[in-house]
Amino acid sequence: MDHIATVSGYLNHYRLSTPEERTKYTLKFDDYLTSVCWRKNHRRINHWATIALLAQLDKAAQHNLHDIASNMGLADANHDVLLAKRLVNLASGEFLKFLVKLYQSKKPAPEFPNLLQRCKHESHVLYTKDTVAEFHNLLVATLVAYAAVLQNMFMLTKEQEDAEKKYRTEEESRVEGKTRAEKERRRKNKWRRK
Repeated sequence: MDHIATVSGYLNHYRLSTPEERTKYTLKFDDYLTSVCWRKNHRRINHWATIALLAQLDKAAQHNLHDIASNMGLADANHDVLLAKRLVNLASGEFLKFLVKLYQSKKPAPEFPNLLQRCKHESHVLYTKDTVAEFHNLLVATLVAYAAVLQNMFMLTKEQEDAEKKYRTEEESRVEGKTRAEKERRRKNKWRRK
């Protein structure tokens, strides 16, 4: 399959489609990207630099995050209705608790109450001084969960590849054994004829 043709096809269909169709195309394209790119993403997230970055992000002190947020002027942050809806849906489906369980952080606010409250606010301005620490924890939890899922995919694929390799080796040995037995039988028949 030609990757460039697939991406071009998706973009063309997306451009010409209705909003409902766009959602359908996007979900299919996400699945395609996951299937094509997961091995590369697994290598990247297990790279020493990424692991070090995640460790540093995890160690970030909550009060430092609030200080940084105060200096950033977050009052002008953009609203994000789609992200707000997505986070509310994830929270109602227990997915945020799943993320926290994989993350196993010692930090407070495992259910992101301030962030979820902002999601329900009319302005949908999610990134504020009150939510900066929860947003940070959500980011780190998401990255750690993503790494865990990729590692599980890698291990399952490795097990499957190992089983297939073992089967091929056994099959080759069986065929080779049959070939050897056939050669031996021919050799014996040849001697019998003489």
